[in-house]
Amino acid sequence: MNIEELLEKYFNADASLKEEEELKEYFAQKEIPEKLEPYRELFRSFSSISKEKINDDYIEEKIFGKIDNAKIKSFKSASVKFAYIAAGVAAAVLILLMAYVQYSTLPDKNLRLDYLSHDTYRDPHKAYEETRNALLFVSAELNKGMDQLEKLSQFNRSIEEVQKNLNLENYQQSKVKGGKNNEN
Repeated sequence: MNIEELLEKYFNADASLKEEEELKEYFAQKEIPEKLEPYRELFRSFSSISKEKINDDYIEEKIFGKIDNAKIKSFKSASVKFAYIAAGVAAAVLILLMAYVQYSTLPDKNLRLDYLSHDTYRDPHKAYEETRNALLFVSAELNKGMDQLEKLSQFNRSIEEVQKNLNLENYQQSKVKGGKNNEN
């Protein structure tokens, strides 16, 4: 079989072990064609790797060492996570406790939030008028803001119109320049 065909089989992962050995032996020769020269180093490195013997004890040490390190790291990360969770829970409990103590020891009942449970106005007509005035104020302020937005919108439309004109002018200039270049 041709070496190029063997290479193709090899790179398609269809080569047998015997064919791979043939390729290694072929590229171990001193003289090979130039077009196959780039593959020489590839097969030489495979040959040198396959000649090395690996000690079984070395493999076991590496594997078990990694497993032991992984166990230690996972234990450390679990204990660190637990510490963060415990600290968060303790902080939340402390904040709630402090808020309760502060609220319960207020001397003046008006400072508490109890006043939200009843109306602030005894007369409903007065409450309606106050609410109406507040809403009218908010509406007037929003309308002022909308006027400013309308001015900004007009400005944007003007900018877009100028941009369109500039694009048209640039297009026309490029056509004029293109026409002059074609005449020369």
